Amino acid sequence: MNFLFLISSLSKESLHIIEDLPIGTSIYTFQTDGCKTENSTGTYRFVDSQKNFNDFFLIDPYTGRVTTKKLIDRDDFCLRRMCSCSKCEITLEVLCVHTGQIFFNDLSVIVDDRNDHAPQFPKSSIIVDVLENVPIGYLIPIDVAIDPDYGLNSIQSYKLFEDSSMLKNSTNKISQAFQIDYSKKNDLLALRLLKSLDREHTDSLQYVIHAYDGGQPQPLVGKLHIRINILDVNDMSPVFDRSNIQVLLSESTSIGSLVARVRATDGDTGLNGLVHYTIVSLDPPSNGTFILSKETGEIRLGQPLDYEKERSYRMKIKAQDNGPQQGSIPAFATVDIDIKDENDNYPIITPTFNDDRLSGVEHLINENIIRIKENIANGTFLVSVTLRIHI
Repeated sequence: MNFLFLISSLSKESLHIIEDLPIGTSIYTFQTDGCKTENSTGTYRFVDSQKNFNDFFLIDPYTGRVTTKKLIDRDDFCLRRMCSCSKCEITLEVLCVHTGQIFFNDLSVIVDDRNDHAPQFPKSSIIVDVLENVPIGYLIPIDVAIDPDYGLNSIQSYKLFEDSSMLKNSTNKISQAFQIDYSKKNDLLALRLLKSLDREHTDSLQYVIHAYDGGQPQPLVGKLHIRINILDVNDMSPVFDRSNIQVLLSESTSIGSLVARVRATDGDTGLNGLVHYTIVSLDPPSNGTFILSKETGEIRLGQPLDYEKERSYRMKIKAQDNGPQQGSIPAFATVDIDIKDENDNYPIITPTFNDDRLSGVEHLINENIIRIKENIANGTFLVSVTLRIHI
C-alpha cells in the first residue's frame, strides 16, 4: 500500500514570555490551516523530541496547545549558552499530520528577563591594609558585584557610604577620604584616595558599597562592608617628656639604686614606635658608674660615689626608635647629677717633730716620741701639728 504525503511549511510566528512561569502555563495554541477540519483534527508533535528546548515544553497532540513543562530560568539559559544573553530566543519546531498531509510550524519563544536577582558581592565584608603614606589618587581594587539578570535588570551603578554601624563614632574621622571609581565599560571597581592619610590621627576607616541594578519600580541592592586599616610608617620621631633632668644624689647611695628615669614617646606603632635609649656622653668620663637600661630608660648606680673625688656628672642620653631611620630623628636629653657630701671622713692630724740634737731634741725614728735634754732653753721647738679636714 502506498501513502502520499503533502508537505507544507507555514510562516514563523513569535511570542514573548517572562521567565520562571509556573509549570503548566499555556503560552500558545497552534491552529494550523488544513490541520483541522470540522470533522477531524490532525496530530501535533515536536519535530525533534531530543532537543533540550523541548524538555521545557509540552504540546497537546490533539489541540496544539503548548504549555510549560519546567521552570525556565533565562539567566541559567544564558550561562549554559542555550540562548543568547542579549536576546534569549527559543525556536520550537512543530509538525501536524492530518489526512496524508504534514504541516510544519516554527514558533519563536522569546524569554524576557525578570529582575529576580539582587547584585551580590563575592564576600559580604573585606579588610584592606593601606600604608599611611600612599599618594593622593591611590586605587584600591574591589571585586565587582555579580547580577545574573540582563540589561537594565543587571548592575547599573555603585555608591559609597560611610559605615557608621561598624564605628564607635557616628562618622569616620577623615570625611570623604575615598570615592568610588567604576568603569562600566571594563567592569572595573576601585576606591580612589582623595585625602592624605595619617595613622596617628585615625587608624581605620569603615565604608559600605551599594551596588544597584536597574529594576523597576524599585532597584535591588547588594552591599559590601569594607574596613580599611591604615598601616604605620616611620614618620614620627621620639620626644622626651623632659629634656633636662636635675638629680641630687648622696655619695652614700648604694649600688643598684635608681638614680633617675628618662622617658620618650613616639606616635608610631610596632617597631616604628618602640624607643631605645643609649648614653651618648658622660662628663667627666666614668666607665660603669652609671648603668642605663636600653629598654626602660632607667639609670641605676653601678659603682660607689665619692664626693671628695667627683662632685657632679653630666650625662647626655639619646632616644631612637627601632623603625627605618629615614623618617625618624633621634631625641636627646641631659641629666645633671650633683653629688651630696656626707660626713664619711675623720679629720687627719699630722705631727711634725723636731730632730735637732744640738738643741737637745731627739726624735726617735718611726715613733711618735721625742727625747729632750734637761735644762734646754725655753722656747725650743719640739713638735708642730697639722689638722686636715676633707670638704
